Amino acid sequence: MSLCVAAGPRVSSAKTIRFLDNSWDTIQVHNRIVGFVAKHGYGYDPDYITSETIPGMAGLMRGDADINMEVWIENVQEAYDKGISSGVLLDLGSNFPDSWQGWLVPTYVIQGDVERGIKPMAPDLKSVFDMPKYWELFKDPEDPSKGRFYSSIPGWKVTELNEQKFKAYGMEEPRVLLYEWEGPKTARHMLQANHNDHAFVLTKNRRLWGLVTRETLRQLIDSGKPSIRDALITDIPTCKPEMLVEELFLLASSSPYPIAVVNEQGRFLGEIDNRTILDSMIQERGSLNVE
Repeated sequence: MSLCVAAGPRVSSAKTIRFLDNSWDTIQVHNRIVGFVAKHGYGYDPDYITSETIPGMAGLMRGDADINMEVWIENVQEAYDKGISSGVLLDLGSNFPDSWQGWLVPTYVIQGDVERGIKPMAPDLKSVFDMPKYWELFKDPEDPSKGRFYSSIPGWKVTELNEQKFKAYGMEEPRVLLYEWEGPKTARHMLQANHNDHAFVLTKNRRLWGLVTRETLRQLIDSGKPSIRDALITDIPTCKPEMLVEELFLLASSSPYPIAVVNEQGRFLGEIDNRTILDSMIQERGSLNVE
């Protein structure tokens, strides 16, 4: 987490410092502390500008604000790199060097707590890929058939990234998944019933076999061939779970189909909608189209 300031000419009063006041508590606390010091120690009046991450970064780069006390760089990497490389922004260093982002569970879930008499509930939970095995530990009281995940506020960039990670980590099944033994008519019916144009096809051990579309299934049915194998499209984009969102942009633009997420053994973990990735990229770049 870094502190960034605008490097261009200031357009506000020389005795006013404009802080980006984003919608979370820590940045607002940092702003008030520094604003107090600026006012009572140096005679500058603080001005707190309500904003959100991407619009705020764009405003900082335009000169509409002077200081962003709290930049979560990995969430706005493209904007940050653009501002630093162009000289429009200056990074004054870490504001809170121990800060980091990740998915967390209570320690007692894995290690237990002897003092409270709690036994380890998920001793083998070592990574996000183990979480589907233990989803019942995190049941949603409102829908016990699912686990509950506390994400960030809707509209935050990290919320969007979390949604993509759900898919990449295999925590969200596609609406339609087909298997190698499905007949072509059954497969087409499943696509039509779910209003899907295509679906991934898996083997019995969940290895990715390929993808079929309504059109390839129609052609297969018309030909009278019985095996769904003859309708497969195998030239489809795939990625490993650890691939960064930024690296997915090129894959997303190279194919009309979703990106299949597979592990080292080729087992299907989930899918990432390429349209979501491209829309995100367009929105972010549009917000950063500053002079």
